[in-house]
Amino acid sequence: MALKPKEAAVVREYSINGNSKNIREILLNNTSRKVYLHIKSEGVCKSRDVAKRLKLSLPNSSKIMKKLYHDGYLNRDAAIHPSGGYEHIYYVGSKL
Repeated sequence: MALKPKEAAVVREYSINGNSKNIREILLNNTSRKVYLHIKSEGVCKSRDVAKRLKLSLPNSSKIMKKLYHDGYLNRDAAIHPSGGYEHIYYVGSKL
């Protein structure tokens, strides 16, 4: 069975480090990696916080964070905004 390039990178890196969190960070593009590491260091973030800190547009940070969530890198909860809508709060691992 042939491995796809992404899977081959995971297997190769896993055999060196044995740390799945580091493996996942390697598979991200540069901007996504910055967003992921920022959220990881801050604990809990909203899209506008990430956009402001990393100098990204709000739609771009929202799109990246949504993709990271759907790819399994982040977890998220929905919070009700004072305007009546909701906004997502993203975090790595479990919230404290």
